Amino acid sequence: MKRKGFTLIELLAVIVVLTIIALIATPIVRDIIDKNNKKSAEISMTNMEKAAELYFYNNQLLGEFKTARFVCKNGVCKDGSKQLDITGQNPDFGIITIDKNGNIVMDSFIVDGHSCTKLENGYSCDKAKKQEVFENSSNIVLNDRLNTSLYNYTIYGNSIQDGTPNLSENVSVESLGEYDAASGKYKIPVKVSGKNLFKESGSSLTLKNQGTLRTSTIAPDNEIILKPGTYKLTIFTSNAMNLKYRFMYSLLVTQEGTNKEFYLESSTVSTGGVFTVDKETKIRGVYVYLSGSDNASAQITINNIQLEKGNVATEYEPYIEPLTTNIYLDEPLRKIGDYADYIDFSSGKIVRKVGIQYFDGTENWVRTGSNGDGGSIFYLDNAVTNQPYYKNIMSNHFKNSDDTGSNATWLSGGGRFESSDNILASSKRLYLSTTATTLTQFKSWLGSNDVYVLYSLKKPLEKELELPNIKLFEDYSRLEIDAGIKPSGFGISYYKKIS
Repeated sequence: MKRKGFTLIELLAVIVVLTIIALIATPIVRDIIDKNNKKSAEISMTNMEKAAELYFYNNQLLGEFKTARFVCKNGVCKDGSKQLDITGQNPDFGIITIDKNGNIVMDSFIVDGHSCTKLENGYSCDKAKKQEVFENSSNIVLNDRLNTSLYNYTIYGNSIQDGTPNLSENVSVESLGEYDAASGKYKIPVKVSGKNLFKESGSSLTLKNQGTLRTSTIAPDNEIILKPGTYKLTIFTSNAMNLKYRFMYSLLVTQEGTNKEFYLESSTVSTGGVFTVDKETKIRGVYVYLSGSDNASAQITINNIQLEKGNVATEYEPYIEPLTTNIYLDEPLRKIGDYADYIDFSSGKIVRKVGIQYFDGTENWVRTGSNGDGGSIFYLDNAVTNQPYYKNIMSNHFKNSDDTGSNATWLSGGGRFESSDNILASSKRLYLSTTATTLTQFKSWLGSNDVYVLYSLKKPLEKELELPNIKLFEDYSRLEIDAGIKPSGFGISYYKKIS
């Protein structure tokens, strides 16, 4: 007997049935997988806490226990040379602190894409998504539901030649990182602040009509120094009754030692509480006033004040004390041309792409001839170790320029020795053009002046470095490299909780 095949309608019916089954089963299977991953992350957190307890008891037997702080990154938890033995899912990030009494704090943990927090009995882990932000500035604003610490951060150096140098008078070359005498290192402060810059005393203020102008000044409980930019001031009020005239307010400020008043309802300064400052500005207080009214019951209550960056009013958030984390380095982070030193928290490294070299006249300089301006040109081969690469140069005694030749970089205004204060640099040879006519004069000049150059390294130098973690606020965080010289780049990565 000849077998009959399936008809097209029968095949379509089977496909429809299978599709319906898949649509029903897929969310169920995905939910089971998600629950298992969540449970696995929570078990891993418990295992890590037990490993920390075991570490404490084992080391307590050896003598007095000192506080230990394990930073977990990429599956490894280390405190200097010490490493914690953990089982289960390896953490992507987290910090374990064990004090001298054996109290354990598990902070900012990310395990298998889950943000984990300690509960009264066990742990709770929620799915989280990694976010990355990079800015060519010193500020980054995060407005998300956050894990409590940065997963990673990178900070790129910068160098600025403060003025135009010459042979008789040097200038300073400032880089990212200010010298800290107490530690003997260069400090880079990272400041994390909340949205509201205005700290209030906590009590409300009610203005009531007494037949005349009613005024009051509300001073902040913190020092507020605004940097150039646009800001929004919002006053949250209630109990507004029988107001015949507008309730108005202004901002009392100090700029360059002079007290001023910004009338925030006046179009000559701003509208709707938005104002812009073009110089550093200190906030002295908010001046509020209620015009006299023929209604004896006219009043208004001021509940809260919010001062925030930008020109859009957002939901009120109480003031939060800023957190400042200092990063200490042996040398500042420098930048020459496209070459910039940087630090990377995730890898625990500092990468140097810029070197510094001082000259004191003891080097093997060679006079190569006249510079055409009554002075001479001198050169130095293989001036420093680490394979010098004089592609880019900045000096405190010699002018810089972007003029580039085929095999050399000229540091002068027109690409040639036009005056007596220039540098020419090739791959491994450094030329200086000065007013000195003899090698003896030139070396004497070097010996009596603080002469140095910053130069780009052909091969970057990497060094392991213990970097601090940077704490965030849960809902809103403004991160700022709070240094005189700003970074050339600032990048972060963090985990956003997925509800």
